[in-house]
Amino acid sequence: MIVLAVTACQVHKAPESAMAPDQRDVGPLNATYSVDGSSFTLHDGHFEMPAAPGSAAKRTLTVFDAPVYGELDNDRQTDAAVILVYQGGGSGTFYYLAAAIKGEHGYRGTNAVLLGDRLNPQFVRIQHRMIAAGFRDRGPAQSFASTPTIDVTRHAIVADQTLTLVPPASEQSGWVRYGHEVRAFTPCGREDESWLAGPSPALADIRTDYEQTMREARPYAPLFMVLRGSFIDPPRDGFGADYESAFLATKRIDVNPTGNCRDAFISIEAPTPGAVIESPLLINGRARGTWFFEGDFPVVLEDGEGNELSRSFVTAQGEWMTEEFVPFTGTLSFTNPVKDLRGRLILRKDNPTDRPELDDSTAIPVIIGAGPP
Repeated sequence: MIVLAVTACQVHKAPESAMAPDQRDVGPLNATYSVDGSSFTLHDGHFEMPAAPGSAAKRTLTVFDAPVYGELDNDRQTDAAVILVYQGGGSGTFYYLAAAIKGEHGYRGTNAVLLGDRLNPQFVRIQHRMIAAGFRDRGPAQSFASTPTIDVTRHAIVADQTLTLVPPASEQSGWVRYGHEVRAFTPCGREDESWLAGPSPALADIRTDYEQTMREARPYAPLFMVLRGSFIDPPRDGFGADYESAFLATKRIDVNPTGNCRDAFISIEAPTPGAVIESPLLINGRARGTWFFEGDFPVVLEDGEGNELSRSFVTAQGEWMTEEFVPFTGTLSFTNPVKDLRGRLILRKDNPTDRPELDDSTAIPVIIGAGPP
């Protein structure tokens, strides 16, 4: 009776503070997972306890189907992913995604992230250090009594020992800087750099393209790329902790050393992105005729803090009353700084109206070089 009483007490305490078992030879079906802040230690893929003292209803956590295996944390060990099914004694059947990370003495379960209630799981895969979980769900207006028919796929990564769902990926164009202490991406339309996340499946491609393309450039010079991925929280430590956001790049789509955020309307041939510029600066390129007014448009040089250093105009070298590309050229004079500093050259669409929706511009990152002493 004493043994039974002690055992029952231990079972009731397990969800709040379950002690991890001996980690030797612990597999994903016997690991400890955290679900909504409570810890559950599985035995052969199953956990069970009364939903309340003296209740016949059960609180259960079960591995759905079987674990899938692959690498998640870049340590060349074979990790695992599982779908967990939780029932708390009520009508809901909640599906969670979790990972089990291989360590020296076995697998350690992560936190579980909720996929939904009364789903129809289809698959779990590990590829490029990401977990993909596919399932069928219902529409927002459908009741739980209806059959799930909508195919959904969610992705998750392990970062800082935590499993995190990744928002849907989108295509982003912007500037990449890569080096020993910098691994940053500034997407078009955003002022601040984002850290390129370590678990990014496309990180190796980005690094290779950057190093090959920027071999003759100054360290950390920007390179225009088109990436597919999602914005996530930055890491908690390391160089990435200094950034307000991180970008998980799942695919490198394009690399363009002379690209810019508005290259469907304007192309800059000189200066090239990341170039060291000195006064007087010759500017030339091509822009669609709609970018001009009376044959010219303004250019502005700013320092890294957004302070305006100089302003001028470039002029169309041909008939500008067209929607086709027209060559332009111009010169910008400014005071050379005492030492090199980061800046940007802004080329603004000429807008003679008071309608801000007609404004447009593109910015080219440059190094403002120190002139002669």
